[in-house]
Order: sequence, then structure tokens, then C-alpha cells
Amino acid sequence: MGFVIRILSEPRAVTTTALRCQTKAFGLSVLNFMASSRFAILLMIVLAVAILGATIGHVLQAEKSAQVHFNGASQALEALRTAGTGNLWLFIPLLSLLTLSLVCCTARRLPKMLRVVRHPMSRLDEPREGTLTFSRRWKTCGTAAQWTEAFRSTLEATFATPKVKEEHGSVLLCAERGLLSRFGPDMAHVGILLVLVGTATGSVFGFKSQLTIPEGKEASTLPARGEERPVALPFLVRNNGVRLETSADGHLKGYSTDLSVIENGLEVKRKTIKVNDPLVYKGIGFHQSRYGKAGPPQAQIVVKKKMGRIVELLTLAPGDRQVVPGYGTVTAVDHRPDLNGSGPALEVVLEKPGKPAERFWLLQKSPTSDWQRRDDHYLIYTDNKENLYAGLQVVRDPGANVVWIGCALLMTGILLAFFTSHRRIQVRISSLPDERVEVHATGLATRNTAAFERKFDSVLSGCGGWESGAGR
Repeated sequence: MGFVIRILSEPRAVTTTALRCQTKAFGLSVLNFMASSRFAILLMIVLAVAILGATIGHVLQAEKSAQVHFNGASQALEALRTAGTGNLWLFIPLLSLLTLSLVCCTARRLPKMLRVVRHPMSRLDEPREGTLTFSRRWKTCGTAAQWTEAFRSTLEATFATPKVKEEHGSVLLCAERGLLSRFGPDMAHVGILLVLVGTATGSVFGFKSQLTIPEGKEASTLPARGEERPVALPFLVRNNGVRLETSADGHLKGYSTDLSVIENGLEVKRKTIKVNDPLVYKGIGFHQSRYGKAGPPQAQIVVKKKMGRIVELLTLAPGDRQVVPGYGTVTAVDHRPDLNGSGPALEVVLEKPGKPAERFWLLQKSPTSDWQRRDDHYLIYTDNKENLYAGLQVVRDPGANVVWIGCALLMTGILLAFFTSHRRIQVRISSLPDERVEVHATGLATRNTAAFERKFDSVLSGCGGWESGAGR
């Protein structure tokens, strides 16, 4: 009975083993395909086409929106920025496949490179000799100790300090330079992965928004792009003033904003920001992007007594009220750039305790225009102050440092892969009868083999016993 059961179970065991072998072979085929350059190039072409199509679609959509709904260039640019994101469903799988391809390629390459680094002094057998760039073999007089010292000193002086190892009655010397170039592609792959991870981190956990703060005002919330609810900042940001720099002929040279960060009622940081010089606090950056007029200009008013002493300095825009201690309340009602040819004028209302309100105009070009009220105080309209706002781009990108590290690794990997070469010289010295030795020298270079061949032959010639052009 047991014999019958064994016979019946053997085909099942054979089938299971074959299935496992097929599954393993299929898995290796998929891994090799995803790690291949053909798959990576195909992904890059599809990504380029998708990016080009998305860009053209966004431009056309923004142009159409600007023609229908907007009337200015700034609105058109905003429409381009906020154009639909319907192609995200395509980019996410493509970038995921690119990431998987890089991981597979690195996983397949890295163990081989580590073996090359950790075991440089492998035996110079016939199969391995066929994979090397150069190979020289000759017999000469002398002892193994003499030739070992000759090659060691020559390699150390002209190439690199060799490692010496004895095995199976032979002496093996190995000297190499540019070992890091082997890891250039792997560093580039890791750099691209870090760039992708950093970008994804910033997209998920960060935000980018536009914030407008008039002079003298504060803000603690901002509308985040793509969010329905405003984002609450853990502190207040105050605009202390916008400064314009002009040249001698009146042209604008630049602009800046004096910002303060208020936390728990205290000013914890203050900086005058300019374009490309932001204020950064708790990982949130405030970048200067624009400025503009926040409303009508503010009038500068001096309150003086008849005897000439200045009582108060007022800064009022239409609708503003300000109390003058011991005198009354002054309210700005209207501002005219030119009142009947008399120049800039400001209409004010003066309210004094126990007296009816007075309404009159102050002329900037006529400092004595208020004398006709025959009061013990009079008002002088001296100047206008533009009421400006600062347009800020607020950015929080927790993956920015990861992206920068990835870019550094990517550039370093590219430089190592394309502009450096791993060069290795191995020499095996075997003793023969009658005080003779057999010298077998091999060379390996990953790039610029012509220059390395000249160096290789010069090293061998420097040891003696070999002449360029001799048999290989």
C-alpha cells in the first residue's frame, strides 16, 4: 500500500518542483527586463511624450480661459498655473515604474560591484583571462622573490600601491585606481530615486500658496493650492513696510519687504526679504514675488497750534479716523489727485467735543488753507504715502533637502561614470625549474583603453623582462 502511495505522489512532487523552477525563471526574466536599459529608455520616451502633451494641453486651456474669463496677463499666467491636473493619473504609474526599474537595476548591479571591490585578487585562470582587457605572459630568468619586489616597487612608483598575496605556489600582485567609478551608475540611480522621493514628500506633506499682506497688517492663514480650506500658520507674519529702490532718473531698480514673525505675542524673527532672498522660519519660506497698491494713498497731516507747536502727526487714508488728544477726532473722507486745478486735496471731518462736526478740504499746495476756520489748531496736508501690499509666495517643502542630496549624488554619479575609469593591473609570478619564473600580467580598464594600454606596457617595461610588441 505504501509503495502505491509513493508512486502516486512522485509525479505531484515532480510537477511542483518544475512549477517552482518555471516561476523562478519567469521572475528572473521580469527582473532582467525591468532592469534593462531598453525598458528605461521606453519609460523615458513615454514620459517625455506625456509631459509634452500635458504642457501643450495646459497652455491651450489657459489661453482659452484667459480669452473667455480674464482680461490681463497676470490672470492668464494664473490660469496657466491652475490649469487642470487630469494627466496625474498617467504620471504617477509612469514614475512608479521608473522607480521600480531603478531599484531592479541597482539590485542587480550592486552585488556584482561589491564582489569586484571586496575580492580584487581573484585567481587568473583561463576563463577569467578572456574577460580582461589586456594580457601578457612570458618566461624569464630569476626568482619569484626578485620579480615580486621589482613589480611591487614599479607599481608603487608609477601606478598604485599593490596588494601582495601568495597562493598555490605563486605570488599575486594587484594594484588598482579609480575604484569609485564602478559605483557611478549606482550613485546616479540612488540620486534619481532620492529626487523622486523628495518630490513626492514635498507634494504630499508640503504646500505652495500666494499671500498678500498690506503694509502694517498681519496674516496667519493662507489658501493652499488645491486645498478647499485655508492653511493655518503656527505664527503671525507682519508686513512692516514695502521699500522701493529707484534710480536717479526715477526708474524702479528693485523692491523689498520688511517682514516680522510674531509668535506668542513676541517678535521672534525679522528680515527684509528680496527676490531670491526669502525669510524662512520653521521650514516655511516667504519669498518676495510682487508688490502693488493696496488702496488709495495715505495722507500725511500735521496738527499744529497757532503758536506753531506741532501737536500730532496723522496718517490717514479715506475712511480712517484718528483721535488727537485734547483736541478732537479727524476723519479722512475723500482724496482728489487734483481739486479744480489746485492740486492734491483731502476732504476731512473734524469732530470736537460739544461742537458740531466740521467738513472741509485741505490743499497740499496751500499749507495755510485751514487758517480760515479761525481755530486755535489748524491742519496741514503735507504729503502722500502710497499704501502698498507685499505679494508673497509661501512654500513649505519638507523634501527639498532630500532633492538636493539626490541631485548631488546624481551629478557625482554621472561624473564618475563618464569621466573616470577603473584601472587594475594584476601580475602572477610562478616559479619554474632552473631558477626561472613565468610572469602573467593582466590589465583592466573600463574607459580609455588606448591610454591605459600605453600605461600598462610602460609598467611592464619598467620591471624589465618585457618588451612592447612581444607575444601575449
